[in-house]
Amino acid sequence: MGLGTLREKQLVQTAGYTFRLDCLLSNGQWCMTELSTGLVEQKSSSDLWAAYETGELKFVSSASNETEGRRAELMQGLSSAAYVGPSGHVEVDAAGSIGAMRAQYVLAIRAKPKDQAVAAILLQWNRLKWPVEPPGYSTVMRWKKVADGHPEPTLALRDKTSLRGRRGPRCCEALLGVLREVRDDFYLCRNPRISIAAATTKAADRVRLLNKSKPKSEQLRIPGRKAMLSVIREVDAEEVLAARFGADKALAMMRVSLGGVKTTRPLERIEIDHTVLSIILLDDDFEPIGRAFITAAKDAFTRAVVGFYWGAENPSVVSLARCIKHSVLPKEGFLAKYSDVKNDWPCFGAAESWVIDNGLEEHANAVHQAASEGGVQRVEFSARLSPWQKPNIERYFRTQDQLLIHGLPGTTMENIAKRGDFDAKKDLLIRWSTFDKVIVKWIVDVYMQSPQRVLRNRSPYQVWNESKSGFTQFVPDRTTILECMFLRQVDGRTLDHEGIEFDCLIYNSLDMRFLRSKFGPRLKISIRVNDDDLSNIYVQVPGMDIWVRVPCLDLEYAGELTRWQHRKCKKMRSLCAEEGVALSLAEARTQIENDIATEKTAVKQGRRKAQARMKERARGGRSYERSAEGEGTLADLAQEVGQESTGAAEDVESYRVEHFPRSADNE
Repeated sequence: MGLGTLREKQLVQTAGYTFRLDCLLSNGQWCMTELSTGLVEQKSSSDLWAAYETGELKFVSSASNETEGRRAELMQGLSSAAYVGPSGHVEVDAAGSIGAMRAQYVLAIRAKPKDQAVAAILLQWNRLKWPVEPPGYSTVMRWKKVADGHPEPTLALRDKTSLRGRRGPRCCEALLGVLREVRDDFYLCRNPRISIAAATTKAADRVRLLNKSKPKSEQLRIPGRKAMLSVIREVDAEEVLAARFGADKALAMMRVSLGGVKTTRPLERIEIDHTVLSIILLDDDFEPIGRAFITAAKDAFTRAVVGFYWGAENPSVVSLARCIKHSVLPKEGFLAKYSDVKNDWPCFGAAESWVIDNGLEEHANAVHQAASEGGVQRVEFSARLSPWQKPNIERYFRTQDQLLIHGLPGTTMENIAKRGDFDAKKDLLIRWSTFDKVIVKWIVDVYMQSPQRVLRNRSPYQVWNESKSGFTQFVPDRTTILECMFLRQVDGRTLDHEGIEFDCLIYNSLDMRFLRSKFGPRLKISIRVNDDDLSNIYVQVPGMDIWVRVPCLDLEYAGELTRWQHRKCKKMRSLCAEEGVALSLAEARTQIENDIATEKTAVKQGRRKAQARMKERARGGRSYERSAEGEGTLADLAQEVGQESTGAAEDVESYRVEHFPRSADNE
């Protein structure tokens, strides 16, 4: 164990730098020199001792010890919980070390003939009882030869077994250079990724080629597997994995689990994520649309789903906003639309923290605005390809796929080997509107009511109700705040008598006339826009934290229109303008809707999926437009879907053929 104190020429290490204590000044300050830069600092003794007490400062025995090879490098990377201990443990008695024991035997036989020396060795062994058996005369004489003439006999007789063996590499520098070249050029590569045996073979071939041009006395020995392993171990294991398998694979393999994040109450930590549903859905005419997306929010303490959104909207601020709004609002009115749901859904309220992905949509200014408006204290961003940082929502998606999606007709499975002879024209059955009822019923009546081992065989519904007395379900003081949560602020807009122009739309109201009468006829203002609904914007009163909602003058066009849909309408108008046809935005929207209504045989699923996204209107819901003819058979079809999921696939197929016959063209 090394010892240190505040003294001259003492080396100390703090904040990653090594200092030398030069002298104690008259004012009680220690003059210290930083060894790498030569800079001089002054610190008091009390500050140094306080830093030592908190672990920020440690004493260094010598500069050479601190920079000693691999051990010093590891100590630099480890925390203050690590220290350098003895190299080995040697059992000794109260008489002293092994060197002291041997010295006593040497003193016992000094200046004695062999017969008397043998007797003295036995007498000394009976007194010391060390080692286990009495040492022989030749052994003690060897000890005596080592100790004679040495100024410190005890030091000379120490046990030096640990110093046995070869020191340094077994290979010469020329051979090590060949091995390192093979390691860097071939082994540390992703494509092709060779094994250690193949790398050893390449190194051996290179050595044989070099030996042809060398005399026999200078030829290099053929390397083996151990020699190649020795140069591979010169590189950190994480760097080897990153070079051979990629940085993402290295990150996953080198991750550390510390038991996860601990929570004590509901709504303390809400994990939110997006995923694509592994099922292909149909429209009302039984034409495949494609795979929908789902965004879900899960409480880490109760494992309850507090809100979700699914539909054709790609992972974006819009889908994130719809999911979070659904998680904050009570669910009574939402469940009133689903008569088949038997249980209630008590999970709602503003969360203390959000844990979201690291995508571009999560870093939008609208997300930070929503967090501040919704009372969120902390927003955590998970690292890319690090699902273990939000394990609860990832586990939920897996459970949803295994227990719900994979039991429905039309599932594509996660594993391509399990898909079998999946035929999109034959095996698809669930319509978009039917799946909406199925997934809501599964979440509320199945998942929320199923006991989980992590909850001590209690369901998320039970845990939430049992925890109600320990927390308060806060909600925004008015629902209009939810509409303003995910607004994106745009500065530098102009307000005049015509109103505010933004993204080819005009916004104006009598409130804007009042502002102009107070602050001037032409103003530079800041506005907040909602990508989920372009029917209105919010205008900031100059110099005040007051926001006024201003409607769009063309509400017939902009009502419940998302920014994605607006971009498609502008693109349609631009294409028509190139062909010499003048269209307004409303006419372009009508043209798109007419094309969607008439085009029933689109071949590409991606195009049909975009059509579904264009028809998706409701803010925060899954209001897919249904034909009047299909409403009468909706409940019957849902019942038949449930039968199919339990094994009656033939009955479902016959039901579809009987009630929804295909035309000859579609066949």
